[in-house]
Amino acid sequence: MQQGKLKWIKGFMMALSLVLVLTACGQEADEEGAADTGESGTENEVVEIGPTEDAGNVAEYEGGEVTVEEFNSFTGVMKLLYTPPYFDQLQATPGFNDNLVKQLVAFELLEAKADEETKKEQQEIAEGDLQTFIAEYEAANGEGSWSQGLEEVGIVEEDFRTFIVLSNVSQEVLSNQISDEEVQAEYNRVLSETPAQLVSQATVSHILIQTFDPATEEEIRSEEEAMAIVDEVYAKLDAGEDFGELAKEYSEDEGSKNNGGTYENANINNWVEEFKLAAAEQPVGEIGKPVKTVYGYHIIKVDDRTELSFDEVKDAILASLVQGKLQTYSTEEAVGLITGISVPEIAVPSEE
Repeated sequence: MQQGKLKWIKGFMMALSLVLVLTACGQEADEEGAADTGESGTENEVVEIGPTEDAGNVAEYEGGEVTVEEFNSFTGVMKLLYTPPYFDQLQATPGFNDNLVKQLVAFELLEAKADEETKKEQQEIAEGDLQTFIAEYEAANGEGSWSQGLEEVGIVEEDFRTFIVLSNVSQEVLSNQISDEEVQAEYNRVLSETPAQLVSQATVSHILIQTFDPATEEEIRSEEEAMAIVDEVYAKLDAGEDFGELAKEYSEDEGSKNNGGTYENANINNWVEEFKLAAAEQPVGEIGKPVKTVYGYHIIKVDDRTELSFDEVKDAILASLVQGKLQTYSTEEAVGLITGISVPEIAVPSEE
């Protein structure tokens, strides 16, 4: 199942950093727990991996090895992706570098599972991905910044190209293990459990009774006073009065009150979280219970909303499922195939 990879590579890498850091922290906690209790053989016991047999290797695993040069190349790419200052912070986390090695081993093991057609295809795709990434990097950091960035982290362009191929092939192997039915099931789950993730826009009418003015950071009225007005509006709505006319009379949202309180076909991601969730989850055509935000109380009626279709988000959902599979493979299956790790000593800059 093909997918565009470059557009989500940064999100993928940020997820990877969390995997690496959290795994390292969990490992440290498990080791401390074992030391405190003196227990061994527990469910969370950390499997100790001895050093490599070859001093020129950073890792050895069943069927292959990671050389010092490969590790330095991989580390340089990570540093460029995360930015050097942030990556230096990550490297200061106990266990991070060991887990970085394990992640590289996972990539290499997954690449070994790919057939020659997949590898050739991803090598061709990687060249376009690389040029797109360079263009985006220089657009964000300035002309000539790409060469400067490579030099700063101690790698060359070929190192980054190699990483893209390795990453893309690994992800393609995992994506081929995920059926269309699994992606559809995940879409259905998200639609059922967290529909706000799939709502692109909505037409919403509301009546705002303020308690706080963010512009002046002053309280406008007490909670009790605001709720008294809210109750008054609900009573009139129950009596059959028009929502739009009540918005003109009561609402303190100057951007919508004269339009019957309506925002038409609006991007819900521009709204505060509580209002956004109401727009995404409240039944269409019904007036919901008052919603409290930093502005005050909102009486909301969702008139219409547009949900992203399965076809519109299936690539993003597949990418998310691949990330989950990568985490599982890296922390469970790949680790069991590693026979030795010898991470070279890395000088982490001090905070001074």
